[in-house]
Amino acid sequence: MGKMVKNSIKDTQRATVFIVLALFLTLFVMVNAQQWILAAVIYIVIAGVSLLLYSQWKNIGVPSEPRGIDHNWIQDAFVGILLGIGVIVLGKFIPGVGVIGIPNVQSIAGTFGRAIILLVAAPIFETVLIQGFGLSFFYEKLRLNFMTSNIFQAFIFSIFHFTAYSGSLTGSSGSFITAGIMALIFGFLVKYQNSLIGAISMHFVLNLYIAYIKLNVLFF
Repeated sequence: MGKMVKNSIKDTQRATVFIVLALFLTLFVMVNAQQWILAAVIYIVIAGVSLLLYSQWKNIGVPSEPRGIDHNWIQDAFVGILLGIGVIVLGKFIPGVGVIGIPNVQSIAGTFGRAIILLVAAPIFETVLIQGFGLSFFYEKLRLNFMTSNIFQAFIFSIFHFTAYSGSLTGSSGSFITAGIMALIFGFLVKYQNSLIGAISMHFVLNLYIAYIKLNVLFF
């Protein structure tokens, strides 16, 4: 039991490091741009909420340990990357698969700033809040079965992408349905790896593909 608690603390610490680093990079992007960037503001708020939840999670409802990043993070990340590539390949045969929507970065000058928002902030902050705390809330706090919990978090993920990014149910910039399907896969990764890094890595690969290949908004 003591070892499990110790591992959980380390998992949380690793996740906190990821969040803090991504937060500083996101703040740098907004300060450097010298303007309000909606995506950056959203992610800064999510980062603050996530750090607060990590500190208070045990005191909310049924006692449980928050999801973090475990010691097998390199292996877990590799699995996430492979799954992301697999989804992209599948999308060549089934149009729309893997299209989850990305933040609007057109107003950000410079490749570095756009890359931080699309490839660092979005995968980390969205995964931590929705597949991390969201899934854990339904599954561990409310004691719903896993499939129901996973569907609920996937719906939240789809709503978030629909309202924040795409503004439409379909289209090259995002799909309500395919975003939900990808979130279901993220949820399964979090459940069976007991870690967030696989879902973060898969999310990273999908964002990279959408931004660079489909929409060409990363490098210009």
